[in-house]
Amino acid sequence: MVTLGLLAGCDDNNTTPENKPLTMTILHINDHHSHSEEDLVYIALGADTYEMTSGGFPRVVQAFEDLASAATPNVLKLHSGDTITGTLYYTLFQGQTDADMMNEVCFDAFALGNHELDSSDSGLKTFLDFLNPEDNATCPTTPALAANIEPEEGTP
Repeated sequence: MVTLGLLAGCDDNNTTPENKPLTMTILHINDHHSHSEEDLVYIALGADTYEMTSGGFPRVVQAFEDLASAATPNVLKLHSGDTITGTLYYTLFQGQTDADMMNEVCFDAFALGNHELDSSDSGLKTFLDFLNPEDNATCPTTPALAANIEPEEGTP
C-alpha cells in the first residue's frame, strides 16, 4: 500500500514544460545460466514438431543494442541474476564468459540470484571481479544489488 501511495504521489498531472512526465524504457534479462551459445530445441505441438534456437548471449547483446537505440533517451538495462551455473562455459571459465558478455550490454545494475552463490563467497567475488575489471573503458562499473547475504567469516 505504501509503495502505491508513493508512486501515485509522484503524478500530480502537471504537464507544464518544466514538469513533463518522465518516459523510461526498462530492458531486462534474468536466468541466462551461462547459455552463451544458442541451443537447438524441438517443440512438439500436437502432431507437429518445430525446430528453433534458444539462448545465445550474442543475440541478447544485439537485442539490447537494437532496443536501446530505438527507445527514449532514458533506458535502464537490468540483469536480475542467475547468470552463472548451467553449462560447461561456467564449469570451464568460472563466470568469465558470462561477465564478458554482460559487459557487452553494459548493464546499469545487476541483482544477485541464488546461483551466483553456487561457488561460495570466493566464487562470487571472482565473478564480480570479472564483471567489473579495472581496465574496462567501454563499460563503467556494474553495481551488484543484493540483500540478506552474509559472507562467511574470513572469505573475500
